[in-house]
Amino acid sequence: MLALVRKAPLIVHCTRKGDLDDRQSIPVRRIEDTTIGIIGVGQIGRLFAQKALAFGGRVLVCGPCKRETRRQGPGAEQADLADILARCDVISLHCPLRDATRGLIGRA
Repeated sequence: MLALVRKAPLIVHCTRKGDLDDRQSIPVRRIEDTTIGIIGVGQIGRLFAQKALAFGGRVLVCGPCKRETRRQGPGAEQADLADILARCDVISLHCPLRDATRGLIGRA
C-alpha cells in the first residue's frame, strides 16, 4: 500500500528507462494526506487499522456490526460501505469470501 500511494513502481520504471525528467514530474502523495478505508474489522482488519493510524493517515472502518468497529480504538472512524467507497483513496478488504460478501466490490 505504501509503495502504491508513494508511486514507487512508476518512479522505478521511469528511472530504469532513463526518463529522469518524467520521474521528477510525478506527483507523490504523502500517507498522512490519504484516507484509508478498511472493510472487515476482524483481527487482521484491526491490526491493519492500527498500522495505518501509526502512519498518520485518516482511517475509516466498516464492519458487519457496530460493536466490532468500536474496538478500533481512538483514531479510526466508523463509516458505512458507500461512504468508504466515496471518500477513501485506498480501500483494503479484510473479510472472508462468503455468499454475503461475494460481489461486495464490483461483480463476482
